Parts: sequence; C-alpha cells; structure tokens
Amino acid sequence: MGFSKMELLGLWQTTHKCRQSIRIMIGLYTSRGVLHDLPMALSGEHTVALLAILVICAWEVYRLAAWVMAAPRTADPWGPDIELSLNRDDAVPVCHHCFTPQEHNGWFCPTCGAIVGRYGNYMPYVRVFAIGEVLRAGTTKRVPRSALITIGFILLSIDMFAVAAPVYWFFLFRNLRRLRPMPPAPPS
Repeated sequence: MGFSKMELLGLWQTTHKCRQSIRIMIGLYTSRGVLHDLPMALSGEHTVALLAILVICAWEVYRLAAWVMAAPRTADPWGPDIELSLNRDDAVPVCHHCFTPQEHNGWFCPTCGAIVGRYGNYMPYVRVFAIGEVLRAGTTKRVPRSALITIGFILLSIDMFAVAAPVYWFFLFRNLRRLRPMPPAPPS
C-alpha cells in the first residue's frame, strides 16, 4: 500500500507544523515566560482555538460550581437524640468494621485489625495500612458496583502500584465479575 506524492507532502507538512508548534511551546517554557511570548508565538487561528477551549473549560467549571451550590442541603440521617448520645462524654467509639468497642488509644482494632485511631489516615505509616485495607476490599470483599467506585480503585492502584497496577486490576475485575448479579433463568 503506497502513498501518493501529494499525500506524503501533506503528511510531511502536517508533521512539520506539529514539530514547529512543539518547538515554540518548548521555547515558551524555557525562555522569558509563557505569558510574555504567547501572543507573538501562536498564529491567529491557534490563539482563537486556545481561547475557545479556555472559555469552554471555564464555563463547565462555572456550571459544576452552580450545580453543587444549588444542591439541596440535607439534614443528618439521624434525629437529635442520637446526635446528643454521640457527643456525650461517656460515649465509646466502636470499630467501623466489627463494631467492637474501642476503649484503648491504639491505631488498630484488636479484634479485626482495622484502622480505628482518630487520626490514622493522616499519619504516613498508619495511612499505608488504611489504603491497603481499601485496596484489599476491592479484590476480596463485596463492594458496590458503580463506575465511580471502579474508577477510584483503578486510579488508587495506579498511584500505589504504578507498573504493577495491571496485576491489581486482574484481581479487581475478577472480584467484580464474581459479584455480578446473575440474569434470571428463562421460564420453562
């Protein structure tokens, strides 16, 4: 499959323009500053396209902020009596995993090993265990099936495992496939 001379010439011109744009952008970042050289470095079409993209992005951010601000404010899911009992001085914290009362000052539940300290997720050493607990839940436990949760597991695994993330994805998707609801059997 060969290319005609005109096709090759058009391809060369396109790649040449791309290389020039890249050189210009590299020169912008390495020279006096982006804002100083930007109007002179870009052609009129590039400037208009860049401004159009900027305006569209700003409009979408504004719409997102307006949507969040317009959301209805919901009350606590419990009544005032539960709120008072939670804030009493003699209230005892419980493990979120096994509901064992936590009357010690440790960072881990002595029964199930979950992170229970007040500031466990802020301490670098203990935080690793909390992230491990979340990632382990994605591969072994029943997790809600939603696109947002799956994307969260994927992004967290990229952050934590980098090159080994596909290994985690294998186990994650195997667990999600195992949890998929079976279709009902056809009536006989």
